[in-house]
Amino acid sequence: MTTVGEAELRYGNATMSVGRRHAVLEISMARRLDIGIGARILPFDNTAARTYAVSVADKRRADRPISEADCRIAAASRALGSGLATCNVRDFEGTGVNVVAPWSAVPK
Repeated sequence: MTTVGEAELRYGNATMSVGRRHAVLEISMARRLDIGIGARILPFDNTAARTYAVSVADKRRADRPISEADCRIAAASRALGSGLATCNVRDFEGTGVNVVAPWSAVPK
């Protein structure tokens, strides 16, 4: 998990209508992000920023654009030598990150 992924989750919850689902997600995020994995969330720092710039340029040259958020997630993972588990494997191809599909037996 990166700080960018955390921001996306929190933004998604913040834009939901207030109600039971919103409350359940808020509690779940607090348990998992703040208490569970908080210290292990990868930062988007200046090393990641340099990696981000190269990754965006590489993807653009390959005519395989990538969303800003996805590229920031890949850059934070790559900067720290971490792999990336995602169901969205295709969008992360060519970012220099070892991508693993969590519901697949074979790393992509």
